[in-house]
Amino acid sequence: EAPEPELTYIFKHIITQEVAYETLLFAQRRQLHTAVALWYETKYGQGQALPTTGRLETPMAPYYPLLAYHWHRAGHEQHERVYARLAGQWAAAQFANIEAAGYFSRALELTPADDWPPRYELLLAREAVNDLRGERESQAQDLATLAALAATMGDGRRQAEVALRQANYFEAISDYGAALDAAHHAVTFATQTQAVGSETEAYISWGRVLWRQGDYDPAREKLSHALTLARSNQLPQSEAKSLNTLGHVHLFQGDYPAAEGFYRQALAIYRTAGERQGEADILSNLGVIYYDLGDYAAARDHDEQALMIYHAIGDRRGETIVLSNLGLIYGDMGDYAAARDYHQNALEIRLIIDDRQGEATSLVNLGLVNHGLGDNEASRENCQQALVIQREIGDKRGQGYSLTYLGHALTGLSKLEKAAEVYAEAMAMRRDLGQDSLAVDDLAGLARVALAQDDRQQALQYVTEILAWIAEHGSDGIEYPLQVQFTCYEALKKTAGGDTAVAQQADTILAQTYAELRKQANSIGDETLRQKFLENVAAHRLILAAWESD
Repeated sequence: EAPEPELTYIFKHIITQEVAYETLLFAQRRQLHTAVALWYETKYGQGQALPTTGRLETPMAPYYPLLAYHWHRAGHEQHERVYARLAGQWAAAQFANIEAAGYFSRALELTPADDWPPRYELLLAREAVNDLRGERESQAQDLATLAALAATMGDGRRQAEVALRQANYFEAISDYGAALDAAHHAVTFATQTQAVGSETEAYISWGRVLWRQGDYDPAREKLSHALTLARSNQLPQSEAKSLNTLGHVHLFQGDYPAAEGFYRQALAIYRTAGERQGEADILSNLGVIYYDLGDYAAARDHDEQALMIYHAIGDRRGETIVLSNLGLIYGDMGDYAAARDYHQNALEIRLIIDDRQGEATSLVNLGLVNHGLGDNEASRENCQQALVIQREIGDKRGQGYSLTYLGHALTGLSKLEKAAEVYAEAMAMRRDLGQDSLAVDDLAGLARVALAQDDRQQALQYVTEILAWIAEHGSDGIEYPLQVQFTCYEALKKTAGGDTAVAQQADTILAQTYAELRKQANSIGDETLRQKFLENVAAHRLILAAWESD
């Protein structure tokens, strides 16, 4: 293929190559593989025959997998071990996580059992790859080996590092009690060895688990401490993580401006560092804010950007989060078929990666979609399955959503007394968590139950409370404000009788609700989706019908 001085040969068919290769003696093959490996090292290694560090920006880096192969065929285990490790690092940097795990495993096979430091580093690298792949059983085995190895070495800094990885693992499988224990151990080891970076990460992990459990004030305390440590010690990655999780805390309490402020600060740090994982996380979080505020187009754009990055880097857990978010967006726009597909895809991945909190989230989201489709029996089953998991893992925030959607399903099944009990439980739980805006959705659910029971005075009491709350706080943070406002209109209209003031108040609310519905519909550029938004969502159909008949 190329003339002298660098002769290069090419086979026109792989069979020809294999036949030629098999005619060589074993010793000849080993000599040729050695010669090829040495040629690559000379050509791209800049005079360094056997690298000692995994520098991925050198010209040789893309050839690490090829060198591992040739040294393996040549029978030089020492050289193969070096390049298998480097090939694993190269593959992980390219997000080829399956290949990376394979190379790290091969390097471990070639590393003596009593050579502890390199075995530790290889196990740590493989555990991180298994975490991204969602291979929880393999990840747990690596963590157990790492913990034993760090203890044998008597290295407090490594013990802190392993405890942090354990906290991450337990959080991923929704074992929050174990995650909190691991985070506490990480803080202890880190402070004993003055490992400020690990100490900062441990407080972030601690705060993140508390946030997942709905303990927002303690979570904010731990995360604020982590942010102070990160900034005072110039740890930009830890700073971004602290800001990101503080954003979660404020988001879940309905403080959208504060949440967006924290997210934007974190996004700037991640983009400056070229950290794609962090960038995708923040884009997904901003998508949640836009979704909650009713800007579906912006939410979808941010989520689709995040999904592309997650898919490219092989982050399956991240994919599930964005798939769920996209399912919620399409569900709110009335495209229930697309929403169901997104939620089902997310559920299937979460079952594979053993994400129990995520599994519950997908189930309750499917419950909401099935309610929208009118299949309230399936919706009830979905929500009850989610509640079982959420109660087991202590996810109080998730229980609030499951109870609320269960109330919807029970109302649709005309099981009104039970629906009222469920709405009341959800409302109390959300108020305990400081989620007063979300509790308004449950208050509206109670008003609808009262109307269905023809208890108009009770419905009016609920509506009066809702309107007073909205007058003071606005509608931001209410999950479905149009549905809440229409419930208020219905209650006022049915109880007005001859009271013109009450009737006029009802008409004013209907006009405002209709105007907001039209505003949201006009923001949807896709004509088909716009029609589904107006016609498929039950509350929207009712608003349009009331406006046309009024």
